[in-house]
Amino acid sequence: MNYLSKKAKPFFNPAKKKAAKALKAGQYAEAVEYYNGLIDGNPDSISMRCDRGEAYLCLNEYEKAKEDLDIYVNRKSDDERGYYLRGIVHDKLNLRVDALNDLNRALGIKPDSPFAYEALKICAKHNYELGNRDKAFQELNLILQTSTYDTWALETRGKMYYENKQYQEALQDFNSFLDIQPVSINILELRGNIYRKLGLSNKALTDYNQALKINPNDPNILINCSKTYLVQKQYSDALRVIEKFLYYGGELNASVLKNRGLIYAGLSRHNDAITDFTMSLEKNEKGTTYRHRAKVYQALKQYKEALADLNKALILDDSDKESLIMRNQAEIYKEQKNYEKAIEVLAKGLENAPGDTNMLHLFVVKGDIHRLRKEFAESLENLNNALSLDLNAMEIDSDEPIINDDKKKYNALALCYRGSIHRNNKDYVNALKDLDGSLKKHPKNIFALCERGAVYRDKGNFKDAWNDIENALKLSEENDDDLE
Repeated sequence: MNYLSKKAKPFFNPAKKKAAKALKAGQYAEAVEYYNGLIDGNPDSISMRCDRGEAYLCLNEYEKAKEDLDIYVNRKSDDERGYYLRGIVHDKLNLRVDALNDLNRALGIKPDSPFAYEALKICAKHNYELGNRDKAFQELNLILQTSTYDTWALETRGKMYYENKQYQEALQDFNSFLDIQPVSINILELRGNIYRKLGLSNKALTDYNQALKINPNDPNILINCSKTYLVQKQYSDALRVIEKFLYYGGELNASVLKNRGLIYAGLSRHNDAITDFTMSLEKNEKGTTYRHRAKVYQALKQYKEALADLNKALILDDSDKESLIMRNQAEIYKEQKNYEKAIEVLAKGLENAPGDTNMLHLFVVKGDIHRLRKEFAESLENLNNALSLDLNAMEIDSDEPIINDDKKKYNALALCYRGSIHRNNKDYVNALKDLDGSLKKHPKNIFALCERGAVYRDKGNFKDAWNDIENALKLSEENDDDLE
């Protein structure tokens, strides 16, 4: 590539004319031969050092180029051309700091140079690699102001936004990239990951499946696709994709075993789930995996084993947040009707979870236990706390099959339990308000339908009461209720 030969000037000496002509024409080896003879005859010539340095650069002879350009820059410290050329040479030699120093000096001398664009790209690349994110963002912004269609800049800035969890900004850059270059596995995967983190599972699957059309065996995309089906509770599809991953040679590591265990749990293949979780723990002992296995033991009513796993999760240095494990412990104690122990664990969990996503779950479970104990004032306090939380501010662990739907579920449960208390207190107006709100979020909640039916009955509205009870009975027969 002829970087800056526009500044190479013809000379009256015929050999100089031929050297300059060869350089401009891209005949770099021929140009070097001319400059060798000229410089041997006139070693004090500075401009020819710069010209030959450019020719060496274009011939990938970077050390020779650097030698010439060092001499030129030392004598011509106010000329941007030498800094631009030497900065590019330093980039080729992977001397990142030296490249940044030279190119920043060149940009400072002449920021509107036609070669500033190339310099900004090199600077942005090295600042990104060196962790100078703010500087890299500034340079990428300038590049994209000059050329909005620069796919390298769009990709790099998008990745930086992605790493900073600025997902909306990253999404804009990846959308622009794909408008220019629709067939890019890496960007389709990254955009799919963003959609998955934002809870837009269908869009995520569209991107993953588009990427798999390009490369059907890509292991990372197959795993991400399976995780997305898992989040959607499409367990059969999740299993199909993970089996494809293994068929094409994917490694059955601890993470894959854990995810397949979650799929088996969703399919009620409890023994298979326990086997996978156990194998995962043998490869990598993690608190999350102990907690998932505990949930399966809980479903099998093997409470001793479940509590043992949760205690191990609490001990591990890399375990989940304590509040999440304590919530699981409390749910087990609740099933055992050991309400005092459950409340004790939940109270401790709430101390450890200020501002945490699990506060919602902890308040709801604690509120329900107080309700079951007919401690209605305490129950209302906890349920009101749950309903006052800002759901949008809660972060979701992307490694968990818990998305916005789960927050909605527990919000619906809080409304349901509070509506039940209002019914018990004969406050039918607020009872209906809460139960209507709960069923709007999750229409298949049998308990909410029964409670609302009871409110209608108590008010003498037997037609609506019967409709709710009939719907609850149908759901019970189908075993299709979403909520407990």
